[in-house]
Amino acid sequence: MNLELDSILEQSLSQMQVGKAGVESSLPSDPEMASQLEPLLLIAERLWSIPKPTLPPAAKAQMESRLLAAAAANPLLRPVGQQRKPIFMPRWGWVFSALTAILLFVFLMTAMMVNASADALPGTPFYPVKRTVEDARLWVAPARDEPQLAVPDQVVVNDDVDGRLGEDDAGGEEVRARLAELADHPHVGDIRQCGMMVGIELVGNRRGPWPFDPALRVGAGVCKHARNHGLIIRPLGDVVVLMPPLAMDEEELELLVQVTAEAILAATAR
Repeated sequence: MNLELDSILEQSLSQMQVGKAGVESSLPSDPEMASQLEPLLLIAERLWSIPKPTLPPAAKAQMESRLLAAAAANPLLRPVGQQRKPIFMPRWGWVFSALTAILLFVFLMTAMMVNASADALPGTPFYPVKRTVEDARLWVAPARDEPQLAVPDQVVVNDDVDGRLGEDDAGGEEVRARLAELADHPHVGDIRQCGMMVGIELVGNRRGPWPFDPALRVGAGVCKHARNHGLIIRPLGDVVVLMPPLAMDEEELELLVQVTAEAILAATAR
């Protein structure tokens, strides 16, 4: 079949399909082409005359019900136009956003204040923040995290204060003289000194090997009481450490020892 015959066949089928021509009128005048096109046009005419297959109404309804049931059972499918429910109701969404922003702002401001108060000195605006942070760390940390000094089986009691103190410099002598009044305190087990460095060991009872329960945090209580009165000292477990600067004068040394003694009395009186 050549291209010309194909073109004539296509035009004839188009006219027959719309009812503008029949088989006889669609045949070309050329007898050879007409003999080739006639059987093809007759076949097309018979095919168009065959009725199209249709489903019975009952079968169609059954197929539709099966399709709807399968779609309803599929969780990934939902009816057109149906929207997913939001996690939060729209009227409460702004409240959640506002609370989140406020909490984030408070957290950032607290972190900035704690960071800014790390190097604060007495008298500066951030010094109270620094004291609050240090007190919180001191009391929140468990007792087991504090360095504990080994307590001997028997607490050594030295009646002669001069016999257990260290170097004989002027500042050390001043501190030694000021600390002599604590030697007989019932909760002072030992006073160790090397120059201006002093360690005052606190015990539950100096007459026996009875240290304080670490959970009581007596050393930390002494330091907290002293800090409330303007003196910064540190504990090593239940040993109160004094390390005054070498340039401290006699009045300041007297105040140091006086506040420390008062803090020991206050913390061990409970």
